[in-house]
Amino acid sequence: MVITSESNKTVKWLESLRTKKYRQEYSAFLAEGERLVKDGLNYLAPKLMVFSESYYNNSDCTFCKEPFVVSDSIFRKISETVNPQGIMAVFPIRREKFSDFDRQGGLLLLNKIMDPGNLGTMIRTAEAAGFSHVVLDKGCVDIYNPKVVRSTMSSLFRVHVYQQEDLCNVIADLKSAYQVYAAAYDESAVSVFQTQFGKKSAIIIGNEANGIERSVLEEAEQVVYIPMQGSIESLNASVSAAILMYEYFRQINR
Repeated sequence: MVITSESNKTVKWLESLRTKKYRQEYSAFLAEGERLVKDGLNYLAPKLMVFSESYYNNSDCTFCKEPFVVSDSIFRKISETVNPQGIMAVFPIRREKFSDFDRQGGLLLLNKIMDPGNLGTMIRTAEAAGFSHVVLDKGCVDIYNPKVVRSTMSSLFRVHVYQQEDLCNVIADLKSAYQVYAAAYDESAVSVFQTQFGKKSAIIIGNEANGIERSVLEEAEQVVYIPMQGSIESLNASVSAAILMYEYFRQINR
């Protein structure tokens, strides 16, 4: 059966998952696109698989035993992409506990990152650079925002993401085992290329416009900066994160 009514109860539910309030209420999020959905199926059991009529009729969907098929127009209404592929899934939200963190490897700490694309790109880059754990404070954009989910390019399913109220408390808990570095400019800052990272390093990246909050910055053991030429005053937050994480990656793998 193909659903064609916008008032269908399940269609309404799918639309509600575009907002943080209902994602939290139902403990579920949307993942859209063939690659993202199929990657997600390797890690999480979906609550629902959704297909557009044209995708379902022209693709091999035998991997799904209980498909929810909607008209192409309804799928476009649910979708947040300009040219939807016709496949999405509702996955359960994972409740990662920072107390379960094994205190191994690189750790990325994010302070009030507001742009969904930046956050998704940082999580994707974190996986590539060997940072399998990422901590977000309460000021960050919702990790299950559809734009964040798409930007991670499936890394969201593999990277451990912890949502914490206050990074200061997180850093205090880490200091016995970790060296904590903050990406910022001040008198004590050392070039990232002169910084010696250990295997247990935590890197703080701050808000796109305002940088790292002063209270969080003061908890770091070392402030590092990225040398730049020309008239550029700052780099995109996700680019800065990538440079620092890859310098860490280079040092521990040489």
